[in-house]
Amino acid sequence: MNNKSKCTCANFVPVQCKAYCCGPVPINKDIYFKNKHKCFREVKNELWISSDMILPDTQQQYCTFLGPDDRCLIYNDRPDLCKKFGKSDSPLLQCPFMDKHGKKRTAQERELVGVEFEQALNAARLQSKLDGVNSFF
Repeated sequence: MNNKSKCTCANFVPVQCKAYCCGPVPINKDIYFKNKHKCFREVKNELWISSDMILPDTQQQYCTFLGPDDRCLIYNDRPDLCKKFGKSDSPLLQCPFMDKHGKKRTAQERELVGVEFEQALNAARLQSKLDGVNSFF
Protein backbone atom coordinates (compact mmCIF):
# COMPACT_ATOMS: atom_id res chain seq x y z
CA MET A 1 0.00 0.00 0.00
CA ASN A 2 1.47 3.38 -0.90
CA ASN A 3 1.60 6.26 1.56
CA LYS A 4 -1.08 8.23 -0.30
CA SER A 5 -3.71 5.57 0.35
CA LYS A 6 -2.57 4.69 3.86
CA CYS A 7 -5.11 5.57 6.50
CA THR A 8 -3.96 7.43 9.62
CA CYS A 9 -5.68 8.80 12.70
CA ALA A 10 -5.34 12.28 11.20
CA ASN A 11 -7.96 11.23 8.61
CA PHE A 12 -10.58 10.94 11.37
CA VAL A 13 -9.58 13.27 14.22
CA PRO A 14 -11.68 15.17 15.23
CA VAL A 15 -14.35 14.74 12.54
CA GLN A 16 -15.33 11.11 13.20
CA CYS A 17 -12.91 9.75 15.77
CA LYS A 18 -13.81 10.52 19.35
CA ALA A 19 -10.56 9.03 20.71
CA TYR A 20 -12.37 6.23 22.52
CA CYS A 21 -9.12 4.27 22.25
CA CYS A 22 -7.48 6.78 24.59
CA GLY A 23 -8.97 5.59 27.84
CA PRO A 24 -7.14 5.41 31.16
CA VAL A 25 -4.37 2.80 30.97
CA PRO A 26 -1.64 1.76 33.38
CA ILE A 27 1.55 3.75 32.97
CA ASN A 28 5.01 3.32 34.39
CA LYS A 29 5.28 5.40 37.58
CA ASP A 30 8.46 7.17 36.43
CA ILE A 31 6.85 8.26 33.16
CA TYR A 32 3.67 9.26 34.96
CA PHE A 33 5.41 11.46 37.51
CA LYS A 34 7.72 12.92 34.85
CA ASN A 35 4.66 14.01 32.84
CA LYS A 36 2.11 14.61 35.58
CA HIS A 37 2.26 18.37 34.98
CA LYS A 38 0.83 17.72 31.49
CA CYS A 39 -2.41 16.14 32.75
CA PHE A 40 -5.37 17.59 30.89
CA ARG A 41 -8.08 15.77 32.85
CA GLU A 42 -8.05 15.69 36.62
CA VAL A 43 -6.81 12.44 38.11
CA LYS A 44 -9.28 11.45 40.82
CA ASN A 45 -7.28 8.44 42.04
CA GLU A 46 -3.80 7.12 41.41
CA LEU A 47 -4.41 3.38 41.49
CA TRP A 48 -1.22 1.38 42.01
CA ILE A 49 -1.49 -1.66 39.73
CA SER A 50 1.93 -2.93 40.75
CA SER A 51 5.05 -1.50 42.40
CA ASP A 52 6.00 0.34 39.22
CA MET A 53 2.64 0.85 37.42
CA ILE A 54 -0.07 3.43 38.13
CA LEU A 55 -3.54 3.74 36.64
CA PRO A 56 -4.38 7.46 36.62
CA ASP A 57 -8.14 7.23 37.14
CA THR A 58 -9.99 10.21 35.69
CA GLN A 59 -13.40 8.62 36.32
CA GLN A 60 -14.05 9.38 32.66
CA GLN A 61 -13.63 7.30 29.53
CA TYR A 62 -10.56 9.31 28.54
CA CYS A 63 -6.90 9.29 29.55
CA THR A 64 -5.62 12.20 31.59
CA PHE A 65 -3.00 12.84 28.88
CA LEU A 66 -5.49 13.14 26.01
CA GLY A 67 -5.48 16.82 25.10
CA PRO A 68 -8.36 19.07 24.06
CA ASP A 69 -7.62 18.38 20.38
CA ASP A 70 -7.77 14.58 20.92
CA ARG A 71 -4.01 14.26 20.65
CA CYS A 72 -1.70 12.59 23.15
CA LEU A 73 0.16 15.09 25.32
CA ILE A 74 2.91 12.54 26.10
CA TYR A 75 3.12 10.85 22.70
CA ASN A 76 6.87 10.12 22.90
CA ASP A 77 6.45 8.68 26.41
CA ARG A 78 3.07 6.98 25.87
CA PRO A 79 2.56 3.54 27.45
CA ASP A 80 3.33 0.38 25.48
CA LEU A 81 -0.37 -0.46 25.45
CA CYS A 82 -1.03 2.76 23.54
CA LYS A 83 1.73 1.96 21.07
CA LYS A 84 0.08 -1.42 20.39
CA PHE A 85 -3.37 0.03 19.80
CA GLY A 86 -4.54 -0.57 16.25
CA LYS A 87 -1.61 -2.89 15.55
CA SER A 88 -2.82 -5.94 17.46
CA ASP A 89 -5.27 -8.76 16.83
CA SER A 90 -6.84 -8.27 20.27
CA PRO A 91 -10.45 -7.05 20.02
CA LEU A 92 -9.65 -4.59 22.83
CA LEU A 93 -6.92 -2.96 20.76
CA GLN A 94 -8.72 -2.51 17.43
CA CYS A 95 -9.30 0.86 15.82
CA PRO A 96 -12.84 1.07 14.42
CA PHE A 97 -11.67 3.23 11.50
CA MET A 98 -8.63 1.37 10.17
CA ASP A 99 -7.16 -2.10 10.36
CA LYS A 100 -3.65 -2.89 11.59
CA HIS A 101 -2.31 -2.40 8.06
CA GLY A 102 -3.73 1.12 7.78
CA LYS A 103 -6.62 0.14 5.49
CA LYS A 104 -9.83 2.11 6.02
CA ARG A 105 -12.66 -0.02 7.41
CA THR A 106 -16.14 -0.15 5.92
CA ALA A 107 -19.20 0.74 8.00
CA GLN A 108 -19.95 -2.97 8.37
CA GLU A 109 -16.39 -3.68 9.55
CA ARG A 110 -16.59 -0.79 12.05
CA GLU A 111 -19.80 -2.22 13.46
CA LEU A 112 -18.23 -5.67 13.84
CA VAL A 113 -15.19 -4.17 15.60
CA GLY A 114 -17.56 -2.45 18.03
CA VAL A 115 -19.45 -5.67 18.79
CA GLU A 116 -16.23 -7.65 19.29
CA PHE A 117 -14.83 -4.88 21.51
CA GLU A 118 -17.90 -4.88 23.76
CA GLN A 119 -17.83 -8.67 24.05
CA ALA A 120 -14.12 -8.70 24.93
CA LEU A 121 -14.51 -5.81 27.37
CA ASN A 122 -17.40 -7.50 29.16
CA ALA A 123 -15.39 -10.73 29.41
CA ALA A 124 -12.37 -8.81 30.78
CA ARG A 125 -14.54 -6.97 33.31
CA LEU A 126 -16.06 -10.23 34.51
CA GLN A 127 -12.63 -11.85 34.80
CA SER A 128 -11.23 -8.84 36.67
CA LYS A 129 -14.06 -9.06 39.20
CA LEU A 130 -13.14 -12.68 39.77
CA ASP A 131 -9.37 -12.14 39.88
CA GLY A 132 -8.91 -8.53 41.00
CA VAL A 133 -7.89 -5.39 39.13
CA ASN A 134 -4.46 -6.66 38.01
CA SER A 135 -6.00 -9.27 35.71
CA PHE A 136 -7.76 -6.60 33.65
CA PHE A 137 -4.42 -5.29 32.47
